[in-house]
Amino acid sequence: RAKAEADAKREAEAARAKAEADARTARTVVEVCSDPGNRITALVAEAAQACISNHGAFSIGVAGGSLVEMLSRMSRMPSMQWDKWHVAWVDERCVPHNHLDSNYGGAKKEWLSKVAIPESQIHAINERLCPGSGTGHRIEWARQIMSSEEERHALCNKEFAAADDDGSGTLDLNEVTGLITKMCTDMHIRVPPADRVAMLVKKVKHNDSSANLSL
Repeated sequence: RAKAEADAKREAEAARAKAEADARTARTVVEVCSDPGNRITALVAEAAQACISNHGAFSIGVAGGSLVEMLSRMSRMPSMQWDKWHVAWVDERCVPHNHLDSNYGGAKKEWLSKVAIPESQIHAINERLCPGSGTGHRIEWARQIMSSEEERHALCNKEFAAADDDGSGTLDLNEVTGLITKMCTDMHIRVPPADRVAMLVKKVKHNDSSANLSL
């Protein structure tokens, strides 16, 4: 057993030494071609086919500009296994998807709309986090509210009055649940489970200082 372990260690060290030597002698190759678009298309197609053959999937990070137009040429390749592709972005602007500056929007128009890559495998930025998206996450609004005690109290009083359906001056469990659901919906965040809300209400009623709501 000791001999086998020693042999394995020597083989690993030899493999590491060879890899380091190969890295030192490797040269950077600059290829000059007359048609970059077709060459890029061919290289990506070759890499995709090799990855799918060896690993069952192909992942690519793209930018915008002329690269999108180059990749759009691949839509005419009938043998491409688009359902095995995963696409993300290495360069993107924080704008809604329908904005002229959106690299995702450009890729969708020129390339992605023409191929059968599943939507779940196209990893664009969350446009809800972008200013001016129309469905914004209201991060700046939330920061402003949290930084102003006067605005925070005014908002709380307004929301409390709206949630107090029976006008009792206190909120029961159903009213609290409705209020939290409205707040989460307005902020585009996940609504917490009902049992978590019930636990919070119980702790608050018993003046439990550990009361908090985790999503």
